[in-house]
Amino acid sequence: MYQVIKGIVKHEGASYRKGSLFDAPHRDVGHLLKDRYIQKYEPLVEEGDSDTFDEELEFLPTPDVFAKLSAAKQREMLKDAELEPAGNADERVSQYTLYYATVGEEDGV
Repeated sequence: MYQVIKGIVKHEGASYRKGSLFDAPHRDVGHLLKDRYIQKYEPLVEEGDSDTFDEELEFLPTPDVFAKLSAAKQREMLKDAELEPAGNADERVSQYTLYYATVGEEDGV
């Protein structure tokens, strides 16, 4: 599954706006990944991996998407992750990148 992160993507006659999700074979979207119009969409919790799956799922944006968020949203997400947000945008992205890399290991995802 892929998520549109820039512009509008057309695939098999359908248009997908920024934030939309769609399935496609990698061979059909490799150029879109390379040009950063889409990203691989990876849910934090997979269906069937949790006894509470019927609750609303939480998804983490990739570090690339995090870097494009407003400073206020970045700070909010870092605080939600129980991290003290850095004042500098590059440092916040570094904090989040480390968190993103380790959260799956801690949660067994």
